[in-house]
Amino acid sequence: MINKNFWKKKRVLLTGFNGFKGSWMTLILNKLGAKVYGYSLNHRKEKLNNNILRLEKNCEKFEYGNILNKQKLFNFFSRIKPDLIIHMASKSTVIESYENPSTTFKTNTIGLINVLSLIKNSKIPAFILTSDKCYKNDEKKNIFSETDPLSGDDPYSASKACQEIICNSFKKSFNLKIATARAGNVIGGCDFTKDRIITDLIDSMFRKKELLLRNPNATRPWQHVLDLNINYLMFVQKFYYNKKLSGAWNFGPQKSYTVKKIIKYFYNKKKFKFKVKKSKFKEKKYLSLSDKKLKKLNIKNNFSINKSLALTYSWYEQYFNNKNNIYNFSIEQIDNAINQK
Repeated sequence: MINKNFWKKKRVLLTGFNGFKGSWMTLILNKLGAKVYGYSLNHRKEKLNNNILRLEKNCEKFEYGNILNKQKLFNFFSRIKPDLIIHMASKSTVIESYENPSTTFKTNTIGLINVLSLIKNSKIPAFILTSDKCYKNDEKKNIFSETDPLSGDDPYSASKACQEIICNSFKKSFNLKIATARAGNVIGGCDFTKDRIITDLIDSMFRKKELLLRNPNATRPWQHVLDLNINYLMFVQKFYYNKKLSGAWNFGPQKSYTVKKIIKYFYNKKKFKFKVKKSKFKEKKYLSLSDKKLKKLNIKNNFSINKSLALTYSWYEQYFNNKNNIYNFSIEQIDNAINQK
C-alpha cells in the first residue's frame, strides 16, 4: 500500500513532469505530500497538459529544459538537492523514432547518461522508466521476464534496450542504486501524444476525424496510468531502503489484449468512423509481460482492462463536455485510485 508518511516532504526530482505519465505522477506525489521538483520540455503538448492539470502549481519548483542540456540539468539538481530521482523524460513512440531516429537515440541515451551522472557522487536512488519494448521479440507469443535478452528492431525499441544497458553499466561501475521499470502499454486521461491509439480514438470520437488503425490485431499488456504510477511509488518506497532491489522490473498485467478490444469498448460508447490502414513502419504484433517478480513484493495491477478503459473514457468525456471541472475530476480519479491500493 501507499505509505503517505514515506512521501511526506520527500524531495523528488521528476523529469518529464508534464508528459502523459509524468503529469499524473506530479499530481499523485503532491497529493501524498511530496515536494515535486519538475524538469521538462515545454512544447505544445506539455503546455496543454500543464494548463489542464495545473502542474506548475503542484510543483515545489520547476525548470523548463532539455535533458540533453547537461549543465542546466546539473544546475537545477544542485539547487534543489533531491532525495531521489524519478526519470520519466524520453521520446516515447515507435512511429516518431522512425521519423526522427537521431533525436530518439540522443534523448533516450545521452539524456539518460546526463541524468545518471547527477547521482555519481550523491548516491541517491534513481528510478528509471525504460519500456517493455526493450526485449528481443521474435513474436512467438513469449511472456517476457526480466532475465530475457534485450534487442530492438526499430529505433525506439533499440533506444530502450540501450537504456537498460546504460543503467546496468552505471549501477555496476559506480556502485549506484538504480532500478528500471519496463512497463506495458499505458492508457488514461490527458494523453495527447501523436500516434497513440487513445489519442487517435479521441480525435475520432470527439473531433470527428476518421480513425486509421495500423494494426487492430496487435496485442499488448494494457494498464491504466494511475494503477501503474501508484505501483511505481509502492516499489520506490521499498527500493529507497533496499539497494538489493536495484535492477530491472516488469510493470504490467500478465494478460494482454488486442487493439480490437480497445476499439470495441470505445465504439460501444460513442460511434465513430474508422478503417484499417497498414503502417509503412514495422511494429511488433504481440507483447506480454511476466509480473511474477513484482508480485513477490506484493505489488500488482488492481484495475481490470474494463475498469482501465472506463476511467479513460470518462476522463475524455468530462474534458470535452466540462473542461472547467477537469482538474477536480482528475484529482477525484487519483483519490479513488490511491484508496484502492
